[in-house]
Amino acid sequence: MMQKLEAEGIWWQPLTIYHDETQFLVRDDPHDIERAEAIALEAFSKAAEEFEVMITDGDVKHGLNWADTH
Repeated sequence: MMQKLEAEGIWWQPLTIYHDETQFLVRDDPHDIERAEAIALEAFSKAAEEFEVMITDGDVKHGLNWADTH
C-alpha cells in the first residue's frame, strides 16, 4: 500500500499501524483522498492473498480527526 501511494505521487504520513488498523494522513485533496481510499481497500485483499489468511472485509473512513475515522 505504501509503495503504491508513493508511486502515484500521493503524499502520505503514517499515523498508526496497530493490530488490524492502519491510519495515515494525506493532503486535503479530493483526488488524493479518493485514490488513497481505493489503494487501502485493495490492500485488504492483497494482504489476505499474500499471508494466506481469510479477511472477510475492511472499510475505509476519512475525516479531520481520530473520532471521525472510528
